[in-house]
Amino acid sequence: LRRADLHKALAGKGKYRLTGRGIEFALPVVIAGMEPAWLPLLIDPEQNVSVRLVDLLALMEPMLPQSTFSQLSLSHSAQEYVTLRGLRSQGVDFRYDAARNRLVLGES
Repeated sequence: LRRADLHKALAGKGKYRLTGRGIEFALPVVIAGMEPAWLPLLIDPEQNVSVRLVDLLALMEPMLPQSTFSQLSLSHSAQEYVTLRGLRSQGVDFRYDAARNRLVLGES
C-alpha cells in the first residue's frame, strides 16, 4: 500500500487502534472472487502492512485440503506476522483495490 492508500484504508468504515506493534485495523478482502471477509492487518512504525498468517489461513480454509490447513494453522509460524510485500515476493497475488478500499487475493 502506498502512503495515500494507507490514509484511505484507515479512513474507511473499519476502526483502528494504536498498539505497541503499530496500527491495527481490518479491511475487507476478496479471495479468488469469493464474498468479501474482514482481515485484521497491522501497520508497523516503518509503514509495512502485515497480516497474521493464521488470520489469512482462516479465510483460505475452504480452498485448502484439510490436512494442509491443519498443518499450516497449527504451526508456530502461523501466529507470526508477514508483510504483504513479503507475500507478494513469494508469488502470492495480494493487492490493494483503492477504488473499493479492500484487498484482493487472486483474481476477483
